[in-house]
Amino acid sequence: MLKNFLRLCLLLLTCEGANWNGWSLNDNNDRYQRSLLPFKLPTDSPKPVQFKEKWFYKTDGPVTATPTIYENRIYFPDNSGKLYSLTLNGKLDWNVSIGKLLGSSIYNSRTSPVVHGNMLVLGTQAGVIADSSVNPDGAKLFAVSRANGKLLWSTTVDEHLAAVITTSAVVVGDRAFIGVSSKEENLADDKNYKCCTFQGSVVAVNVTSGKIIWKTKMLPDNKNKPGGYRNI
Repeated sequence: MLKNFLRLCLLLLTCEGANWNGWSLNDNNDRYQRSLLPFKLPTDSPKPVQFKEKWFYKTDGPVTATPTIYENRIYFPDNSGKLYSLTLNGKLDWNVSIGKLLGSSIYNSRTSPVVHGNMLVLGTQAGVIADSSVNPDGAKLFAVSRANGKLLWSTTVDEHLAAVITTSAVVVGDRAFIGVSSKEENLADDKNYKCCTFQGSVVAVNVTSGKIIWKTKMLPDNKNKPGGYRNI
């Protein structure tokens, strides 16, 4: 059973000043902290090192995205549709409802927020798409203020009803790059839905305004004709 807790180990939280911005530490896609730890781990001990839990914070839903740690703050979404900012001591700064920010309760996020200046950039996915009568406004990339979670901009990067964003954005200069996928397979059993038409894409967005700069699809255009991508 997945409990709705965010648990961070003592090792991570004692590395103050060591940022972890988004899915990976850097452009090399590192999944480990390169900076030196404030202590040395024993190398000759016959017993494994035991870490103790420093704190936990109870969230409204499971946390499936890697938390972003930046300038002594922790940012992460949960599956209930909330976005949180905590201190390194596990105290709440703020939380906001992504659904309320974007105008539809169906939206949540499972992407690690990316810090760019005073903003957090992240993407959406719809909660559960069980049938084609549920029609969210596509997949959105959006930015909120790091200070209070206030919405700064929101952009629909794909209007397909099953489009989702499950990757974290990569921000380079004034551009945010994001990949768009879908949950269209969830609609395959819906007799009223003509599957399958979705085309994945990579989108570049101006990180200040949210305006789309370019969009490249990963499959040839099927002219919205169903069945063309049934094996993909």
